[in-house]
Amino acid sequence: MSQAYNISGIVLDLESRIPIENVNIYIEDSDVGTITDTKGHFNLFVDNSSVNSLDISIERIGYKKEIIDINLSKSTINIGTVYLKNKFLELESTHIHSHIGETNQMSDISLSGQKLNDNFSSNIANTLSNQPNIGVNSFGTVTSKPVLRGYSGDRFLLTKDGNKSGDLSQSSI
Repeated sequence: MSQAYNISGIVLDLESRIPIENVNIYIEDSDVGTITDTKGHFNLFVDNSSVNSLDISIERIGYKKEIIDINLSKSTINIGTVYLKNKFLELESTHIHSHIGETNQMSDISLSGQKLNDNFSSNIANTLSNQPNIGVNSFGTVTSKPVLRGYSGDRFLLTKDGNKSGDLSQSSI
């Protein structure tokens, strides 16, 4: 026969004994759960459980996950105080490298023919401004510099037929 249960408790930091808010409290392998309030308290309501016990997971980023087995012998269950131990986050390293010697860059933009004619504007920066990931630093009606994902100036190379090119914006502000 199924019954409704109210499971409550408080979650504290093991070292400081300070309440931890926004701790996830949920039943393993289900979508039933809740979070702790600013004082570390929680109430988890379980409806129509036909089992004798449940595994309750208690976890938050930066703390070690705790799993508590709850015996459903009463309809109101207070599990008391749960202490969570700090756990360092382990992130995988990211390797960043240049593509020296490669001719195809990830951000190559090529405009020619009708596409160039449709986008043609008063200067190179404005002509490129409709392309993905391109912005414009404007210093007036004539002088503007293109910016690709934050790269501008000497870090942004404009070429025409493989030769370095530019406009008035390349000289100075």
